Amino acid sequence: MTPQANKNVEAFKTRGHHFNGGTGKGVQIKKFKPFTDFVLNNLVKKSDLINPEALLPTDGKPVVAVFSHGPGVAWIPLVAVVGQFVIDNGYGDIVGGIFPHKALFLIPGLKDYYRRVLGTPTDADTVDDIVALLKSKKIGLTGTAPEGANCLLSFEDYVAPFRSKGMITAAIKADASICLMVHQGAESWSIQVNLPFGLSIPLTKGLRGINIALPPYRKIDHYRVMCRRYRPSISSADLAGCSHPEVRRLIGIEIETMRRQMNAMTDELKVMMIEISNKETAIKGGNAMHASMTKPINTGQILSDGAVMGLATPLRKQVSLDDDCQKETEENGWVDPSKNSSATGPKTGRSHPRISKRWTGR
Repeated sequence: MTPQANKNVEAFKTRGHHFNGGTGKGVQIKKFKPFTDFVLNNLVKKSDLINPEALLPTDGKPVVAVFSHGPGVAWIPLVAVVGQFVIDNGYGDIVGGIFPHKALFLIPGLKDYYRRVLGTPTDADTVDDIVALLKSKKIGLTGTAPEGANCLLSFEDYVAPFRSKGMITAAIKADASICLMVHQGAESWSIQVNLPFGLSIPLTKGLRGINIALPPYRKIDHYRVMCRRYRPSISSADLAGCSHPEVRRLIGIEIETMRRQMNAMTDELKVMMIEISNKETAIKGGNAMHASMTKPINTGQILSDGAVMGLATPLRKQVSLDDDCQKETEENGWVDPSKNSSATGPKTGRSHPRISKRWTGR
């Protein structure tokens, strides 16, 4: 789908291009393209983005995407799908970037890649830095997966408890727009090892095992992402003057509400995927049946083993009679057509269904 033109979105296309050429505080999203093309060409066969307009700064405020991490590396196609949508619809000039877990920066070369290609604001290290960046409106779209290292653990809920709260705190303090995002399709890139009998560990918010992350060893058949705007119940004005413990309490309540909504969205997406899969299966089955019904049948064609095309049992076995059956039918007034060309019974004038050698195809 192509979003309708919006003056607020257009304004973000011209902002933030001057600082450090974009690097360090975000990059123009069109620079995501090498990453986007690689992932969607090599790791995903088909993808869908549901309600994508929720990602755009249509209300004149930058958008902070809070997306589910999923097990292991299940989040990777999400970033590619979002990048493709933004670029293909002409919004590639908007400055954006994602905030990954800082442990990734320990891998040599990865921090520079995130900085140059995925616009990771590496120069924004604190909540206050991110608040200032969002308030300046020089960055139009950013986001993070707040589950963090909990992606390596298996919980009863698909969206695990959030370990990182800084980005959400910054979004609320800056009065930025918030977009919740969930996904399905990449679960095959991990192995779950759970406790038996559906058990979970008490006082752990449903911890039941671990996720063993695998490399993206196979293409995903269908990856789907759902977006939905979230309106927090508190704003920067509500937090002003609050003590630090009170701010943490209020943010904690908001975070649990977000996670609850994201799990509900995930369940909704799962149902949607099942319905679509069933519909596609039904269509394929209907097409196959239609093709078999419309295929011309030569009822006289017999294979070398004596079977009619499409039947495993030879035709002559279906019409042959043993001696006892033959005797019985003749005693009742029925005659074998091979002995009487009229093939009619003396009393009824009908051919006997068991000895007729003309196959009707039924």
